[in-house]
Order: sequence, then C-alpha cells, then structure tokens
Amino acid sequence: MNQSDYLVLVMWHDDFRSAIVPLSRFCADNASDPDLCEDARCLARGFGFTVGGGAAPAVSISRWN
Repeated sequence: MNQSDYLVLVMWHDDFRSAIVPLSRFCADNASDPDLCEDARCLARGFGFTVGGGAAPAVSISRWN
C-alpha cells in the first residue's frame, strides 16, 4: 500500500463530527499547513494526535488503515 492509499480519520471535538478521507485529500485541504500533512503522513496504523484546543477547536487526526 502506498501513502496515497492511506485513509485518515478526522474528528472535530466540538460536535464529534468525523470524516474518513484519503491522505492526499487531507493534505490538499490543509495545504496551508504542510507540517500538519507531514505529521499525518508519518502516522502508523491506529495512531493519531490532537491539534487545537483553547481558542482553536480541537481536532483529532488518526491513521485509519
């Protein structure tokens, strides 16, 4: 499986909405933050991290497959 096939689970903490998107789409949607894309690209299956909190809405990003 190449990296373009990875799926990323994105969950917003404010209302617990979630979406599963290909890594390529996640990176395109977050093109203004290349470090965020690189952090997601480096995730092992089943691992994730949370960004935001405080004044910014918290969002959890996890590798799905």
